[in-house]
Amino acid sequence: MVNKIYVLGLAKDMDRINRMESRLKEQGFTQDDYYFIAGVDGEDLRLNEDLRHGWEAYPDWKGSEEKWLEKGPPNDPTWSWWCRELKWGEVGCTLSHIGIWELANELVETVPVIILEDDAIICDKFEERVQALIKELYELDVEWDACYLGRDRWGEDHDIGHSTLVKPGFSFCTFGYMISLSGLRKLSEQSLKDHIIPIDEYMAATYSHQDHPRDRIKELVKTKLNFYALKEDIVTQEPKEISKSYTEITRFIK
Repeated sequence: MVNKIYVLGLAKDMDRINRMESRLKEQGFTQDDYYFIAGVDGEDLRLNEDLRHGWEAYPDWKGSEEKWLEKGPPNDPTWSWWCRELKWGEVGCTLSHIGIWELANELVETVPVIILEDDAIICDKFEERVQALIKELYELDVEWDACYLGRDRWGEDHDIGHSTLVKPGFSFCTFGYMISLSGLRKLSEQSLKDHIIPIDEYMAATYSHQDHPRDRIKELVKTKLNFYALKEDIVTQEPKEISKSYTEITRFIK
């Protein structure tokens, strides 16, 4: 069974948290089944220097605009993201996920844990689907570390001849994923606080089966995870018209 579901949200948006809790309760989850974790608000980091201790933003996130635009199509937003500075919201989001990894490791979880952001939408019969997924993962590879439950696909997935699982191509978003005990241990030992980058970029850089498309990020991230993904998502995300992005609306850190 899944020991705990960790739900990450910002205290300033109780509407999103309430919607997430309603979705969980509708499927029979009780308060013993999940933790709501207050995330780090990027705006608080920007306005309060006392909160800027114990971490450092990666100073070389912004790439050469000419270099990236030469290599990528103009309508691909990844290139523009790589050609700008980090935002306070991205820093806060990454620190929030690190906090969950540290907490889950500290609580000595005994089975895989699920991490959901507060705008995640879980599929029908979510618990049943998760139990089936865990069984499939361990039958396929007892050394699996992480599995996307939902994501935004940007690169071509790697077929492994399995009916429901793949090795993910380059993917964005961390609104729903599952971590095994070995993966949790690896993530808890990482040094991401020393060079904060966007959390979804970090996760994509941990794939043991392929490198991150940016050389500097590939060299930066040393943690490697045995990463899988579902062919069909069992977690999706609320539309932006309902849940705005608190990472994108914040200011640049420089």
